[in-house]
Amino acid sequence: MSFQILKLLIVLLFAMIFAIVSMSCNDNQPKNKILADTLKAKNFATNYTKGKLIFDKFCNGCHTPPEKKATDQIMFDNLFEKLPSPFEEHFIKYIKNSKSLKDAGDNFAKELSKVYNSTYEHNFADKLTDEEFYNLIVYMKVATKR
Repeated sequence: MSFQILKLLIVLLFAMIFAIVSMSCNDNQPKNKILADTLKAKNFATNYTKGKLIFDKFCNGCHTPPEKKATDQIMFDNLFEKLPSPFEEHFIKYIKNSKSLKDAGDNFAKELSKVYNSTYEHNFADKLTDEEFYNLIVYMKVATKR
């Protein structure tokens, strides 16, 4: 008799757990919304990983990765807030061809050359796709916050 009661209690416990989990998952979020959020997170992680590979391949020769918190880290801290608006668009223009941005009179691009006392010109227009630039931005934004 006690085995049947124990069995019933276990079934009730699992039913309660299932009900609680179901309710918490349905907090005004349909299952397809939860799935969409999961896919979004997975895509974001993929973008970050691809961005890190791009940084390692094209940027690591001159710049320490942002997550290393090295001496040139200040360059990356709040980078996108420092750039003229629209931030991401300006970053992409600068990385694609910093010389043409300076020649067009962009004061921020000119000032960077003065501050870092550098004649180097970023010229990655033919080396990276728009998606790769986006992945690089995702990586840099996340890596600087670590």
